[in-house]
Amino acid sequence: MDITVLDVVPKCKKMVIYCIQERSAFGKMLETFRFHSTMIRNCTKRLTLKATIIVVVLFYWVLLQNQEAPISELLEERCDRSGWNYSTTAGRTRDFGSRFRVSFADIQKSQRWLHLPKIKNPTWNRDILMIVASRPGSVSRRKVLRKTWMNKANSKIIRNGRMQVLFLVGMVAGDRDLMKAVKKEAESFGDIIVMNLEDTYDNLPFKVLSLLLYGTNKASDFKIIGKIDDDVIFFPDRLTPLLDENVIDSSSYSIYGYLSQDDELVVRNETKPWYVPETAYNCTKYPVYALGPFYLITNKAANLIVENSRFQNFMTVEDALIAGIIAEGLGIQRHSLPMVFRYRFDNTDGKKILSWHMSKRSDRQFLDFYQQSLALYQLEQES
Repeated sequence: MDITVLDVVPKCKKMVIYCIQERSAFGKMLETFRFHSTMIRNCTKRLTLKATIIVVVLFYWVLLQNQEAPISELLEERCDRSGWNYSTTAGRTRDFGSRFRVSFADIQKSQRWLHLPKIKNPTWNRDILMIVASRPGSVSRRKVLRKTWMNKANSKIIRNGRMQVLFLVGMVAGDRDLMKAVKKEAESFGDIIVMNLEDTYDNLPFKVLSLLLYGTNKASDFKIIGKIDDDVIFFPDRLTPLLDENVIDSSSYSIYGYLSQDDELVVRNETKPWYVPETAYNCTKYPVYALGPFYLITNKAANLIVENSRFQNFMTVEDALIAGIIAEGLGIQRHSLPMVFRYRFDNTDGKKILSWHMSKRSDRQFLDFYQQSLALYQLEQES
């Protein structure tokens, strides 16, 4: 059935921008009439004559209104779709029991679960599965975390079973002794997921997708999956009122954490950290995303990302990719959480802390600060 003029009037501006987006690789050709007419013809194949006239007029109106603006600004509305590849033949990210596959449109990895812990203390109210991204060699830091915020004596939400905590660890290529030690640690403590993905920075997006895959397939009863780094100070009990008061809505398609600025530029300098080539993502700015050291994602949102990661091209900046670009493309909302501190130099004196990214701090410094903050938190609860 043809689209009528009444159908196209409220939608035609977006349609024009969409058509330009689809041809954005040839943006420089927008000044040629032949390209204009070709684009209009492609856009108006199913329109009636009146609707076609409206689209043609609006098309040139959009161009005139934006003649001083770069094409990237004109296309900002759809820039989140950069890197999406609907023609990919990649299979979806999927769990096969002892094996699993993690897929982006241009790169896929088939992996194995080397150790799967049992979920302890099942309760009727399984709110959060918190998974700590840890490196194989971070044995001492895992010991510190087990003594601090992971300890049931320090965290009521863990003690009553509303939150379960596990580590996720990959492997170091060629270091068999270390991997034997990690497996032994996993068997002794029962709190480590071990997989054979090589644990490197470049593989971090695959590691985080593996984390979401585990949460949605191996522990699907949990309403929320948390991703946290092992250098983050964390006070889980501060989440309880946020859950009880529905500040964190586990029934929604949402991600909660410390959000990036809405104008964060993509790094194009190859010598800088977080460099992203235009071939991976050609927008100049990122959509708002939850920063990687700590965020919560609802089970519904995690499932949506797992199901659709295969349509997005790979890039190494994990949080911008998964908790920003893919989330934006799928309509997943990102929400700011209170009491979250991003930088180790943040001034937290006298402030309530849910999480604080204390990168490059020693185990001793981490432990000392946690104990001091815990004492203040306990006094606050008693008053």
